[in-house]
Amino acid sequence: MLPTNSAMRSDLLRRCSIGLFVAASFTLTLTSNSRGGTSLYPSWGSWWFDNHPSADGAMYGACTQPLFRIVRVAPDGGSHEVVIEADPQTLIPSEPYPDFRSFCRLADGTYGAVFAANSLGSAIVVFQEGKDPIAAFPVDAYSGSIYPTASGDIYFEYYEQVTFDPRFAVISGSNPSVVLESGAYDFGQVLNLDIGPDDTVHMIVSTAGEISYRQMSLDGSVLLETPLPDDRYPFVLKVSDQGDAGVLVAEDVFYSFPNGGTEFLGPVDIAPGVFIGNGDMDFNYTDCGDIFVAWNYAYMSGLATPNCYSGWGVRYAKADGTVGPVIVKSAFEHSPCFNYPEGQFYEATGVNATGDFLFLSSWDGFAYYETLVEDCPFETSDLPADARVYLDTIRSLPNPVSASQTSMLEMRWPSELEGQMPGTVDVSVFDAGGRSVYSTRLERGAGDGVLRTELPNSLAAGIYKVRASAHDVVLTGSITVVR
Repeated sequence: MLPTNSAMRSDLLRRCSIGLFVAASFTLTLTSNSRGGTSLYPSWGSWWFDNHPSADGAMYGACTQPLFRIVRVAPDGGSHEVVIEADPQTLIPSEPYPDFRSFCRLADGTYGAVFAANSLGSAIVVFQEGKDPIAAFPVDAYSGSIYPTASGDIYFEYYEQVTFDPRFAVISGSNPSVVLESGAYDFGQVLNLDIGPDDTVHMIVSTAGEISYRQMSLDGSVLLETPLPDDRYPFVLKVSDQGDAGVLVAEDVFYSFPNGGTEFLGPVDIAPGVFIGNGDMDFNYTDCGDIFVAWNYAYMSGLATPNCYSGWGVRYAKADGTVGPVIVKSAFEHSPCFNYPEGQFYEATGVNATGDFLFLSSWDGFAYYETLVEDCPFETSDLPADARVYLDTIRSLPNPVSASQTSMLEMRWPSELEGQMPGTVDVSVFDAGGRSVYSTRLERGAGDGVLRTELPNSLAAGIYKVRASAHDVVLTGSITVVR
């Protein structure tokens, strides 16, 4: 069980973490953000994204190919703009093809980036909106990542170019030629790293095959070290604004290390009954049940005439271990299908200032920014513990509904579920207060991809949530009634 304190709230979204699985009741509204998402330059190469929204809820990502660009995505997810653009070859004149490796937002309008340069090792560049880039700082580094400190400086974790020994440097965020601290780590490998609000460096490290969790100060002093209870790869580590650390291990169990604590809490199993596919997982805090875990999936169905699918899944939970259903944010069918569809998952970044959940992904250099709004009044305790919820799969015909027209509810099964789970479908309509105002039961045949039923004309004007349940699958949507 996890601590139920103020650290579990969504305003602690900067670097956060938690996913849980325990069968119990859970109150949740299943609504998607009609504003959708925005595509980010599919012709570009690999993306790096900042780990937290800005104060106004905007998100930031960076990419290079051929130009280096930093992109700001609006808080509503519906638009984006380029805030920094530069030619990498002018940043590092001695290197004809510098390779972009890492990115972070240091403060509003100020950013850091790492470029790998064969002649230098690696170079750190600081960008400020409306100004020329600040001179690169060369480091004899094979590879590395940068993280913002509370003071706006840069923490650089890297490996030496020749010896591959792990090292660190704290570099001034206003003048990257100034090294404030530097040193060598006394272990073999950094597996994951994040920096807390008090500038404590949290790490998952490997030493002679032993996996441990370590806290260090910026000057390299060891503050705490303890074995990680589970040494299965991979590891995802995040730290909240209250200094609570969380570790997702092997994409199926979660451990928490409370700020000021001396041992891990957990494990909490999040995987039973959840189809994850071959994607990756991430997690964060949320106001809707305290915490959530998110993953992308991709799989192939059938061999003779295969169909390929990919999409997003989200599961919400409370700090006391109560779990919500699996919410399938979006699902895509790929045709034709060649081998496995590959899904690359970058971030699940918590609630921003507008209440959105933010997802960033990339397929072959294609970045897409998703938003999701949850307002939590739906009672789902009557659903199976492993229910899968598909958003925006119910609509009214017409929409909005008016008194002068006969109206229908249309329930559209995702293509990956067509032909599956024929039988009874329970349909319920809820008003803005979460009260059921209409319900009916339908029969779905094995080949029915779409079901329709007539809406009663007694519904008062307003916005309604609709839910259709069949076995462990739930379709949701909203309708508007005008009179």
